[in-house]
Amino acid sequence: MKTYLTITCDKGFLLPTLALSAVFFYLFAYIAGGAYLYQSIYNLSPDTFGLIFGITGGGIMLGAVASGRLAKKTTVGRTARLGVTLMGLGTLMAMAGHLFTGFPGIMAGFLLAMFGMGMAEPMLVSLAMSSQKSAAGFTAALMGACHLLLSAFATPLSGFLLPVSSVGWFIFLLFSALGALAITVMACPAEKKR
Repeated sequence: MKTYLTITCDKGFLLPTLALSAVFFYLFAYIAGGAYLYQSIYNLSPDTFGLIFGITGGGIMLGAVASGRLAKKTTVGRTARLGVTLMGLGTLMAMAGHLFTGFPGIMAGFLLAMFGMGMAEPMLVSLAMSSQKSAAGFTAALMGACHLLLSAFATPLSGFLLPVSSVGWFIFLLFSALGALAITVMACPAEKKR
């Protein structure tokens, strides 16, 4: 418990972990609401729904690959901030699609948002883990527990919001992305290299 408390009190660990938790909060909110949005509002078949989620999942993988390449040319902080910024921009694009252009705009927006998430997540993990010179197992366990515990609240909130107002759910996602960006900006020192 003393080791966990020491790690938790370290701002170098806490801020990247909270930023990572905010990124996962967004992901859980998207997963929880996406099923309802795609199947109940846009009447996608189960096969098409699975394909759409698979494509956006592919966006996460592509973002992770891009972040590794980008981190060699710039800082970890800049890469994380760019990723979370893309999450917000993708959400705006998806909301505009929902309001004006239809499903293709939603798909493109969430693909961009998931690409950004894939960029941000490994950078934030790297920052949190590099904050500790020893007790790596404790650090990883605490980081995992924090981001899963905090992001778990996104599921019931999405489940409540989306049936009431689809636009409200998009706004909820946008504020989730903006919150993640604010914490990421605080967590990511520009000079820190991967």
